[in-house]
Amino acid sequence: MVALSKSLLNFQWILISQLLLRVYDTDTYEEFIDTCLRNLTGLIDFDQGVSFQAKMVEGKPVLSHPLCMLRNGTYKDNSYYIENGYKPEWVKYFYCPWTSVFRYSDISDEDADWVESRIYQEVLHPQNLYYGLYCTMVQNGDVVGAIVLWRSKSKGDFSLEESYIMDCLKDHLALKLYRILSRPAPSSPRVQDRCETVSSLARRYSLTRREEEVLTQLMSGKDLDDIGKELFITVATLRKHISSIYHKADVHSRQQLMALVSPPTPPDR
Repeated sequence: MVALSKSLLNFQWILISQLLLRVYDTDTYEEFIDTCLRNLTGLIDFDQGVSFQAKMVEGKPVLSHPLCMLRNGTYKDNSYYIENGYKPEWVKYFYCPWTSVFRYSDISDEDADWVESRIYQEVLHPQNLYYGLYCTMVQNGDVVGAIVLWRSKSKGDFSLEESYIMDCLKDHLALKLYRILSRPAPSSPRVQDRCETVSSLARRYSLTRREEEVLTQLMSGKDLDDIGKELFITVATLRKHISSIYHKADVHSRQQLMALVSPPTPPDR
């Protein structure tokens, strides 16, 4: 580690310092991740960065709230990562009582098993992604989230220096995310208020009646299979409706869509 710390140049330490200052100034999960990924592009060469919130449910780590940013700073929808029920090998690191940084090559030397895995075949390979650098965040014994950086096979694996940079950041990131997620959640709006707001959104973006029904179901937090059963449509048809809603509302994920739906402002008293 001493040798790696000496290998970093002054500008890299400056970028690390600036990243941490900006991260500590964030207030929401979305702002925290946006700040992390945008600033990491100056330190680590990655093609796609993905973040998750995480918690232990019945003794098993469960991922939620995925956010995905490309190298150019644009976001893309990766809700399918959760909805399709992938069980990545790296989540076992959430069983450690501390924050961990590792490359996929550090935990598996079976290349054949990796390229045959469902997540590689269905998610990574179609996007020309291969190597991963992972940070599983645990604070005060609580699982809080993860940041995963991916890049193409042609770029080669993440270097030890890049792993060290993430290692320098990991405890600060875990602490900040823990503090953000530990804040009391705002009171949830009544179902009636939520539905009225969905209706307003549907009118604003000229959603069809079916798209409004889909939007209402999405706001309830159900997965695609349950929504499809509720509306008596296939998941493929449901995805087409969701894609149309995203296009009309100019968003790229369920989280961005939910951010548009907020409880009505109460009248002045």
